[in-house]
Amino acid sequence: MTVALGIDLGTSAVKCVLTRQGAVIGSGSANLSSSSPRPGWSEQDPLDWITATENALREAVSNAGISSDTISGISFLVRCMAQSFSIKKMMFYVLQFFGMIVVAR
Repeated sequence: MTVALGIDLGTSAVKCVLTRQGAVIGSGSANLSSSSPRPGWSEQDPLDWITATENALREAVSNAGISSDTISGISFLVRCMAQSFSIKKMMFYVLQFFGMIVVAR
């Protein structure tokens, strides 16, 4: 049976959920930190997004008791992301994490 992966990159955490036929079979999350270099400013390191995503994915796959190669679809939600770090880069890292091959056209 096919498994779908949902990834939510939020302001305070990355959350991952795995579903099979609409039922949740595993989930994971990893907190994100931010810094305030000046009053009214808030910053995050994009590399922390990658690390948190990998950790949340590992937790979700472990909780589901499946192999990552059974995942057949990925949905990615991002609330806010710096323009210097694109969604395509983030998806590349997610796909690389699972050892999937992407052909760009």
